[in-house]
Amino acid sequence: MIQPWTDPDAPFKNARLLVASDVNASPQPIKVAERYMGISDSHHGDKLAAFQAAAAVWAALHRVTSFHDLETLNGYSNRVFDNAAPSKVYEYTRLRFLLGAAREAFTNPDYRIVAQRLLSHSQNDPDVLGSAAVCYNVDDFPGKAIALERKAQHLMPTPYGYRTLGLLYITVYTDSSKVQDAETALGYWEKFLALWPRTGDIRDDALSEVQYLNTQIARFPKSRTHK
Repeated sequence: MIQPWTDPDAPFKNARLLVASDVNASPQPIKVAERYMGISDSHHGDKLAAFQAAAAVWAALHRVTSFHDLETLNGYSNRVFDNAAPSKVYEYTRLRFLLGAAREAFTNPDYRIVAQRLLSHSQNDPDVLGSAAVCYNVDDFPGKAIALERKAQHLMPTPYGYRTLGLLYITVYTDSSKVQDAETALGYWEKFLALWPRTGDIRDDALSEVQYLNTQIARFPKSRTHK
Protein backbone atom coordinates (compact mmCIF):
# COMPACT_ATOMS: atom_id res chain seq x y z
CA MET A 1 0.00 0.00 0.00
CA ILE A 2 1.26 3.49 -0.84
CA GLN A 3 1.78 5.47 2.34
CA PRO A 4 1.02 9.21 2.55
CA TRP A 5 3.72 11.70 3.46
CA THR A 6 3.53 11.94 7.24
CA ASP A 7 6.97 12.58 8.71
CA PRO A 8 8.57 15.93 7.78
CA ASP A 9 12.29 16.02 8.49
CA ALA A 10 13.48 19.55 9.25
CA PRO A 11 17.21 19.31 8.36
CA PHE A 12 16.46 17.97 4.89
CA LYS A 13 13.57 20.35 4.32
CA ASN A 14 15.66 23.35 5.34
CA ALA A 15 18.54 22.19 3.14
CA ARG A 16 16.20 21.85 0.20
CA LEU A 17 14.92 25.42 0.63
CA LEU A 18 18.47 26.79 0.80
CA VAL A 19 19.57 24.82 -2.26
CA ALA A 20 16.52 25.94 -4.25
CA SER A 21 17.31 29.56 -3.38
CA ASP A 22 20.90 29.05 -4.55
CA VAL A 23 19.77 27.50 -7.85
CA ASN A 24 17.10 30.13 -8.49
CA ALA A 25 19.54 32.99 -7.89
CA SER A 26 21.94 31.75 -10.58
CA PRO A 27 21.72 32.44 -14.32
CA GLN A 28 23.22 28.95 -14.85
CA PRO A 29 21.13 26.51 -12.78
CA ILE A 30 22.81 23.42 -14.25
CA LYS A 31 26.21 24.69 -13.10
CA VAL A 32 24.86 25.06 -9.57
CA ALA A 33 23.46 21.52 -9.68
CA GLU A 34 26.83 20.22 -10.89
CA ARG A 35 28.57 22.01 -8.00
CA TYR A 36 26.33 20.29 -5.46
CA MET A 37 26.89 16.97 -7.21
CA GLY A 38 30.64 17.53 -6.87
CA ILE A 39 30.24 18.12 -3.14
CA SER A 40 28.25 14.91 -2.86
CA ASP A 41 30.92 13.00 -4.82
CA SER A 42 33.59 14.17 -2.40
CA HIS A 43 31.49 13.23 0.65
CA HIS A 44 30.47 9.71 -0.31
CA GLY A 45 27.97 8.26 2.13
CA ASP A 46 26.81 11.64 3.43
CA LYS A 47 23.01 11.55 3.10
CA LEU A 48 22.59 15.29 3.48
CA ALA A 49 25.17 16.06 0.77
CA ALA A 50 23.49 13.54 -1.53
CA PHE A 51 20.12 15.08 -0.78
CA GLN A 52 21.41 18.57 -1.54
CA ALA A 53 22.65 17.35 -4.93
CA ALA A 54 19.23 15.84 -5.64
CA ALA A 55 17.50 19.02 -4.51
CA ALA A 56 19.70 21.08 -6.82
CA VAL A 57 18.83 18.86 -9.79
CA TRP A 58 15.13 19.11 -8.92
CA ALA A 59 15.28 22.91 -8.64
CA ALA A 60 17.22 23.19 -11.92
CA LEU A 61 14.60 21.06 -13.70
CA HIS A 62 12.14 23.88 -13.02
CA ARG A 63 14.45 26.49 -14.48
CA VAL A 64 15.63 25.09 -17.82
CA THR A 65 13.63 25.16 -21.03
CA SER A 66 15.71 23.48 -23.75
CA PHE A 67 15.42 19.78 -24.53
CA HIS A 68 19.19 19.36 -24.22
CA ASP A 69 19.22 20.84 -20.71
CA LEU A 70 16.28 18.69 -19.65
CA GLU A 71 18.04 15.63 -21.02
CA THR A 72 21.20 16.54 -19.12
CA LEU A 73 19.38 17.00 -15.82
CA ASN A 74 17.38 13.83 -16.20
CA GLY A 75 20.66 12.01 -16.71
CA TYR A 76 21.95 13.56 -13.50
CA SER A 77 18.82 12.48 -11.64
CA ASN A 78 19.81 8.86 -12.28
CA ARG A 79 22.97 9.22 -10.20
CA VAL A 80 22.42 11.92 -7.58
CA PHE A 81 21.44 9.39 -4.92
CA ASP A 82 24.24 6.93 -5.63
CA ASN A 83 26.46 8.40 -2.92
CA ALA A 84 24.16 7.53 -0.02
CA ALA A 85 22.18 4.51 1.10
CA PRO A 86 18.39 4.78 0.86
CA SER A 87 16.86 6.75 3.69
CA LYS A 88 13.36 6.65 5.18
CA VAL A 89 13.23 10.29 6.26
CA TYR A 90 10.40 12.30 4.76
CA GLU A 91 12.14 14.81 2.52
CA TYR A 92 14.70 12.33 1.24
CA THR A 93 12.09 9.75 0.25
CA ARG A 94 9.81 12.41 -1.16
CA LEU A 95 12.49 13.88 -3.39
CA ARG A 96 13.54 10.44 -4.63
CA PHE A 97 9.92 9.86 -5.59
CA LEU A 98 9.62 13.19 -7.39
CA LEU A 99 12.88 12.73 -9.31
CA GLY A 100 11.77 9.23 -10.28
CA ALA A 101 8.54 10.70 -11.62
CA ALA A 102 10.51 13.30 -13.59
CA ARG A 103 12.57 10.55 -15.23
CA GLU A 104 9.43 8.58 -16.00
CA ALA A 105 7.74 11.61 -17.52
CA PHE A 106 10.81 12.24 -19.66
CA THR A 107 10.64 8.76 -21.19
CA ASN A 108 6.91 7.92 -21.04
CA PRO A 109 4.89 8.90 -24.12
CA ASP A 110 1.69 9.07 -22.05
CA TYR A 111 2.24 11.80 -19.48
CA ARG A 112 -1.23 11.21 -18.00
CA ILE A 113 -0.03 7.87 -16.63
CA VAL A 114 2.75 9.65 -14.78
CA ALA A 115 0.35 12.32 -13.51
CA GLN A 116 -2.07 9.69 -12.23
CA ARG A 117 0.75 7.84 -10.46
CA LEU A 118 1.82 11.05 -8.79
CA LEU A 119 -1.70 11.88 -7.66
CA SER A 120 -2.27 8.36 -6.36
CA HIS A 121 0.52 9.05 -3.86
CA SER A 122 -0.66 12.42 -2.62
CA GLN A 123 -3.49 14.85 -3.30
CA ASN A 124 -2.12 17.51 -0.95
CA ASP A 125 1.61 17.75 -1.66
CA PRO A 126 2.27 20.97 -3.63
CA ASP A 127 5.25 19.48 -5.48
CA VAL A 128 3.26 16.40 -6.46
CA LEU A 129 0.35 18.55 -7.67
CA GLY A 130 2.67 20.86 -9.59
CA SER A 131 4.49 17.97 -11.25
CA ALA A 132 1.19 16.34 -12.21
CA ALA A 133 0.05 19.69 -13.64
CA VAL A 134 3.13 19.84 -15.88
CA CYS A 135 2.42 16.30 -17.11
CA TYR A 136 -1.20 17.11 -17.95
CA ASN A 137 -0.18 20.28 -19.76
CA VAL A 138 2.41 18.45 -21.89
CA ASP A 139 -0.32 15.93 -22.75
CA ASP A 140 -2.53 18.86 -23.88
CA PHE A 141 -4.93 19.00 -20.93
CA PRO A 142 -4.44 22.64 -19.83
CA GLY A 143 -7.73 22.76 -17.88
CA LYS A 144 -6.69 19.86 -15.67
CA ALA A 145 -3.21 21.32 -15.33
CA ILE A 146 -4.62 24.68 -14.20
CA ALA A 147 -6.85 23.08 -11.57
CA LEU A 148 -3.90 21.17 -10.09
CA GLU A 149 -1.51 24.13 -10.18
CA ARG A 150 -4.08 26.42 -8.54
CA LYS A 151 -4.53 23.89 -5.74
CA ALA A 152 -0.75 23.68 -5.34
CA GLN A 153 -0.55 27.47 -5.11
CA HIS A 154 -3.33 27.51 -2.52
CA LEU A 155 -1.37 25.05 -0.39
CA MET A 156 2.03 26.71 -0.87
CA PRO A 157 2.26 29.90 -2.98
CA THR A 158 5.53 30.27 -4.89
CA PRO A 159 6.74 32.66 -7.61
CA TYR A 160 7.21 29.75 -10.00
CA GLY A 161 3.65 28.60 -9.39
CA TYR A 162 2.36 31.99 -10.56
CA ARG A 163 4.70 31.79 -13.54
CA THR A 164 3.34 28.35 -14.42
CA LEU A 165 -0.25 29.59 -14.17
CA GLY A 166 0.63 32.56 -16.38
CA LEU A 167 2.03 30.22 -19.02
CA LEU A 168 -0.99 27.89 -18.77
CA TYR A 169 -3.47 30.72 -19.19
CA ILE A 170 -1.57 32.01 -22.22
CA THR A 171 -2.14 28.56 -23.73
CA VAL A 172 -5.84 28.81 -22.88
CA TYR A 173 -6.04 32.33 -24.35
CA THR A 174 -4.37 31.17 -27.57
CA ASP A 175 -7.16 28.61 -27.96
CA SER A 176 -10.06 30.74 -26.74
CA SER A 177 -9.15 34.28 -27.86
CA LYS A 178 -11.14 35.53 -24.84
CA VAL A 179 -10.02 38.72 -23.15
CA GLN A 180 -10.80 37.22 -19.72
CA ASP A 181 -8.18 34.52 -20.26
CA ALA A 182 -5.58 37.08 -21.33
CA GLU A 183 -6.37 39.19 -18.26
CA THR A 184 -6.11 36.18 -15.96
CA ALA A 185 -2.74 35.28 -17.48
CA LEU A 186 -1.57 38.87 -17.03
CA GLY A 187 -2.61 38.85 -13.38
CA TYR A 188 -0.52 35.77 -12.68
CA TRP A 189 2.52 37.18 -14.47
CA GLU A 190 2.23 40.37 -12.43
CA LYS A 191 2.11 38.33 -9.21
CA PHE A 192 5.23 36.50 -10.33
CA LEU A 193 7.09 39.75 -11.04
CA ALA A 194 6.05 41.18 -7.67
CA LEU A 195 7.71 38.20 -5.96
CA TRP A 196 10.71 37.95 -8.30
CA PRO A 197 12.69 41.22 -8.08
CA ARG A 198 15.98 39.75 -9.35
CA THR A 199 17.17 40.70 -12.82
CA GLY A 200 18.02 38.12 -15.47
CA ASP A 201 16.52 36.00 -18.20
CA ILE A 202 13.55 34.80 -16.14
CA ARG A 203 12.40 38.32 -15.31
CA ASP A 204 13.07 39.49 -18.87
CA ASP A 205 10.92 36.64 -20.22
CA ALA A 206 8.14 37.54 -17.78
CA LEU A 207 8.26 41.20 -18.84
CA SER A 208 7.99 40.09 -22.47
CA GLU A 209 4.90 38.03 -21.63
CA VAL A 210 3.35 41.02 -19.84
CA GLN A 211 4.01 43.23 -22.87
CA TYR A 212 2.47 40.62 -25.17
CA LEU A 213 -0.63 40.25 -23.01
CA ASN A 214 -1.14 44.01 -22.67
CA THR A 215 -0.94 44.29 -26.46
CA GLN A 216 -3.52 41.53 -26.85
CA ILE A 217 -5.87 43.02 -24.25
CA ALA A 218 -5.65 46.46 -25.94
CA ARG A 219 -7.17 44.88 -29.07
CA PHE A 220 -10.47 44.38 -27.26
CA PRO A 221 -12.97 47.25 -27.05
CA LYS A 222 -13.55 46.98 -23.27
CA SER A 223 -11.00 48.07 -20.71
CA ARG A 224 -9.17 45.60 -18.55
CA THR A 225 -11.42 43.88 -16.01
CA HIS A 226 -8.90 41.61 -14.26
CA LYS A 227 -8.62 42.18 -10.55
